[in-house]
Amino acid sequence: MKMTSRDITPDFLRMLLHYDPETGKLFWKERSAELMPNERIRNAWNSRCAGKEAGSLSCGYFRLAIFGCDLWCHRVAWAVYYGSFPKLMIDHINGNGKDNRICNMREANHSQNGANSGMFKHNTTGIRGVRMNKRDNRWFAEIRVNNKQIYLGGFDDVDDAITARKAAEKKYFGEFAGAA
Repeated sequence: MKMTSRDITPDFLRMLLHYDPETGKLFWKERSAELMPNERIRNAWNSRCAGKEAGSLSCGYFRLAIFGCDLWCHRVAWAVYYGSFPKLMIDHINGNGKDNRICNMREANHSQNGANSGMFKHNTTGIRGVRMNKRDNRWFAEIRVNNKQIYLGGFDDVDDAITARKAAEKKYFGEFAGAA
């Protein structure tokens, strides 16, 4: 049975999966004869998968496949818990994409979700959007909002650049201002 994402509803997911909102984990339920008419295949699947954790790690998030349709586990968990798929992106509040506890997820637009992302590997200051301009020997602060880069200023002291960046995060992103 090959499905598309349009075929998958929250009610259908609830037939297939149990979600534990305290741990954020999804578990396969036993398949019924309605879902798998072939008894031999159904029994084999149930003995191998029923009760086991669903999903595998992919790019820092858990994914699972349902009848050939790949889904992100955080979106599945949301749909099972709330009874509808999120209209926006899912932001993991603590920045850990593997933590799918319902208390760690919230809907966010692209800009809000990006505001709560981690730092780039090449960041040397420990603060997103703050960098040293070696040519001028000054600290620069900037922030990206709605896909537009906003220059916050050049500073002689790193603490002033950090203060400017943190103020801009609060102004533009509010509760979504990054933990980093």
